[in-house]
Amino acid sequence: MSTSLSARWSSRLYGFLMLLLALATMGLPPYALPGGATPSPTGTVAPVAHRDATQPPAPPAQSPGDEAAQRGVEEILARHYEAIGGDHHQQIQTMKITGRSIAMGMEAPYARWSKRPNKVLLEIYVEGMTGIQAFDGETAWGYMPFMGQTSPAALPPQQTQAVLEDADFDGPLVHAHEKGHRVELRGIAPVAGRDAYELEITLQTGGVQTHWVDVETFRVTRVVSAEGDATFLDYRLFDGHPVPSVIELMGAMGEQTIYVDDVEFDVAIDDAAFRMK
Repeated sequence: MSTSLSARWSSRLYGFLMLLLALATMGLPPYALPGGATPSPTGTVAPVAHRDATQPPAPPAQSPGDEAAQRGVEEILARHYEAIGGDHHQQIQTMKITGRSIAMGMEAPYARWSKRPNKVLLEIYVEGMTGIQAFDGETAWGYMPFMGQTSPAALPPQQTQAVLEDADFDGPLVHAHEKGHRVELRGIAPVAGRDAYELEITLQTGGVQTHWVDVETFRVTRVVSAEGDATFLDYRLFDGHPVPSVIELMGAMGEQTIYVDDVEFDVAIDDAAFRMK
């Protein structure tokens, strides 16, 4: 390979790997389901029925800081909690996701393990090598041999904060106030042709994210954070739990499509697996 071709390939690979790291920092919590469809018992997708008139009306959007707006936020969070399985969902302790990520014309398989409350381990498989990014509840670290790294190392502060913010097993909307987050309702905006509540979340760490929650399903359809803009699309049922099967991500390095091929719940994984070795 010529020097110029090698340099172009290396640059392309670097950009691709930067996109792949968004798998860890954007997260793939089971709550992040798209609006527009509801899973049938067979796992196929069926149209969402209009909200029953006997159900409590969806809370109206209000000006941030207004007392009525805060009541609206509380109802949205409560409805969201029930929409993702409520107390039953809280019984899930671990999750393993496997799939593929495509960016810049390149494809790489991945596996992602997560464990309550905030442990995460991402493995990326490129050119016969395995890259790792992980958080053990205290330290965020990584190992990317295809970028010349010879041993695992702690991540820099900015990347550590990103991993910490998105390692939450349930996502920041579940028990938001108990976690020290502040949630404000910014109004209603369309996402993929459907209305969604726009919630601005100031995390306990100081980071800011915006989540759009479908006004009928009360499931998250889009998330924007410092790491990128993710839209959650088609989904399937895995052991009765709906999970998005396609995630479109726009990050600083460009576009990425993440495919979820399989999800396993309550898999055995020791805490030591998340620690830097």
